[in-house]
Amino acid sequence: MSEILVIRHGQGSFGQGDYDNLSEKGYNQSQILAEYLYNYRYQNKKIDALYCGTLKRQLQTAQTIINYFKLKDVQLPQPKIDSRFNEYDSITIIKTIFPVLLDDEPSLEEEIKQIYTDKKAFQRVFEKVMRYWVKSQIHYDGIESFSEVKQRVRSAITEIIQENGRGKNIIVVSSGGIIGAIVQMVLGFDDETAMRLTWQIVNTSLTHLRYNEKELILASFNFFPHIELDNDPSLKTYR
Repeated sequence: MSEILVIRHGQGSFGQGDYDNLSEKGYNQSQILAEYLYNYRYQNKKIDALYCGTLKRQLQTAQTIINYFKLKDVQLPQPKIDSRFNEYDSITIIKTIFPVLLDDEPSLEEEIKQIYTDKKAFQRVFEKVMRYWVKSQIHYDGIESFSEVKQRVRSAITEIIQENGRGKNIIVVSSGGIIGAIVQMVLGFDDETAMRLTWQIVNTSLTHLRYNEKELILASFNFFPHIELDNDPSLKTYR
């Protein structure tokens, strides 16, 4: 069977102006991941294809892996950049849907003032908005529906399988929401479960898929042996 290893990007720069850049910790996570992949996972395996979204934090994570392998005289395939692996735009979703929620919960007004500086406030607002987004059948101008996200994820994974065929080792660098949608596609659970699953995905964690001409299966989800081996609990982050 072929293998697709889906990697969540390293920690972004929350509260520092541009979230879409790896933080210092995000680079550290990505470096430790690269070492793990080289030493444990791909020591005797060829990586046949590498895919990545267009977001900076995704590209920076992928490039850290490429650079480490290059130092070890291993040339990885040129990454195929595909916006279908981009995270959905949660900030625009929050800005669009939050006023609707505020009519029912005026207490949220204080929370929204702190979302760029307070991770807990962001998470409370984020969870409420995302639950509403996946449940709502209303189309909002300027934002994707969750159904549209699922459609682009399905098309991207289907295309990877068709392009690469049998006996291949493939890496995809993406984001938490997209990984949640991929796992939902394989296992078939509901949208709200997919969203709750997304919130558990650790930065630079690995989700392992296997496929052949008959089926696509989930071999493992959200595992992070590189972080556990490093024995530094602070490297386990979710945003």
